[in-house]
Amino acid sequence: MDYVDAISALEKAITLENKQKDKTQLLELLEQKDVPKPKAKIKKTKSDLVKRDLPFFKYHPEPTITGAFETENVVTCDCCNKPTDVYYTNPFFAIDDIDALCPWCIADGKAAKKFDGSFQDDINVDEVDDKQKLIELVERTPGYNGWQQEYWLAHCNDYCAFKGYVGWQEIEPILNEFADIEQDLAKAGGITLTELPNYLRDNGSCQGYLFQCICCNKYRLYYDFD
Repeated sequence: MDYVDAISALEKAITLENKQKDKTQLLELLEQKDVPKPKAKIKKTKSDLVKRDLPFFKYHPEPTITGAFETENVVTCDCCNKPTDVYYTNPFFAIDDIDALCPWCIADGKAAKKFDGSFQDDINVDEVDDKQKLIELVERTPGYNGWQQEYWLAHCNDYCAFKGYVGWQEIEPILNEFADIEQDLAKAGGITLTELPNYLRDNGSCQGYLFQCICCNKYRLYYDFD
């Protein structure tokens, strides 16, 4: 071994010895009680969460049935940063990219206020005199998913409750309970009642959206195409 090789070997030995000393010192420190040890991150599960009653939404009274709220996983609400096993992933119109919102941040308006967003485009709604009703609809009511731009119907000078996604099979038994289904069809796109059975399919190219008046309980229908 020449002089250069000897120097190189010596440097490697010194480096290895220093690393071993550092490791030994670290282990000694960790044994001391006053040194905090890193804690493992604990992933929340459904059983860990405190169960809370879901808030009531008068314009969308059954959001878990309609699919507006998902319940498959435990996620973190983008508004309150708390874990939740009930969360909203439907349309939310805001500049920020939002992944999930809990029902409580929607109901009290915190989500809409924090992100300056809305759950329904306030242009694509029927006209109602009371502005506060519009605010409740667009800022504190979970929306629904349409093929195109979602539209919210009203009746008796108030917004209707969204009841769910329907096809001809679902609405045929309740045709006599509609306020004026022919008028609804004409407004939505011009399909006649006679033609409707050939087009309207739940989860089909022509999708129906069922609404119910919260005053007189009459139904209304909106539809669009993919």
